[in-house]
Amino acid sequence: MRAILVVVVILAACSFCPDFVAGIACAARHLESAGLLLALAYIGATAYAHHVALARVDHFSSSLRLEVQSRGALPFPPSLWHWDGLVLTPRGVYELRMNLGPNPQKCKQQAPSLRRTHR
Repeated sequence: MRAILVVVVILAACSFCPDFVAGIACAARHLESAGLLLALAYIGATAYAHHVALARVDHFSSSLRLEVQSRGALPFPPSLWHWDGLVLTPRGVYELRMNLGPNPQKCKQQAPSLRRTHR
């Protein structure tokens, strides 16, 4: 996560610095700035959605009283609304598909499933 933040800060600094190369149009600089701002907004929205999805995974695992070894939440691109929660336990991997959108009823809610893993 820190590496992404460092890269974004470096790109922002390069984008907003004065142009040292002659011949670059002013409109191109504004387009680059707009693209960078959109990318920053997307990263911020994704970070917030990841936080919400992990909170739902934690609630899921605590409601089932699972012995959690590891947990995670992965987005289904390109949507910020559809996420897949995974919980690793000694019995196997639990999967929770979730919709973070405004109308969660429209998404097919599946019952949490258990995938057996062999160790």
